Amino acid sequence: TPAFWEDATLNLPNHPVVGVDFWDAYAYAAWAGKRLPGEKEWEKAARGKSGYTYPWGDQWDAARLNWGDFSKQNYEFTSPVGAFAAGASPYGCLDMAGNAAEWCADSYESNRPDKVVRGGSYRDREWTISVSRQKEAMNTRVKWLGFRCVMDQAK
Repeated sequence: TPAFWEDATLNLPNHPVVGVDFWDAYAYAAWAGKRLPGEKEWEKAARGKSGYTYPWGDQWDAARLNWGDFSKQNYEFTSPVGAFAAGASPYGCLDMAGNAAEWCADSYESNRPDKVVRGGSYRDREWTISVSRQKEAMNTRVKWLGFRCVMDQAK
C-alpha cells in the first residue's frame, strides 16, 4: 500500500498520487500500458523547443504553479491536477513545475541505484526551474513526490 494512503490531506480526488516509491510508480505505469518518462523526455516536455527556464517561459510567476504559498493559493499540500493551467508547457503539459515532484526512469548517475526526480513540488520554489534535477533512493516515499506516465505513439 502506498505511504500516506489514509492521509486525508493527500488522498483527494483529482490530486496527484504522492507517497509512492519508484517501484510503485513503475508498476502502475506498466499496469496502465504506459511508462515513466526518461529524464530528457521530461525536460523537453517541460521546456519546449525554446528551452524555457520554467514551463511557461523565463520569468518566475507564482500564479502559474502550486509552490506551497498557502496564504495565497489555499493549498497546503498538493492541488488538483491542472489547477494552474496558465503554467502549461509549450506542449500543453500541466504541473511540470510545483505541485508534486516526479520520478523519472533514469538513474541519477550511472552504476548507482538513485533515480532522477524532476519538477519540484509544493514544498519549495528552488526545484521548480525546468533544468533542476534531484536524486532520490528508489524506496523513497514522501508526501511531495509522485509521478506521471507517458505513452509511446503507435508507429
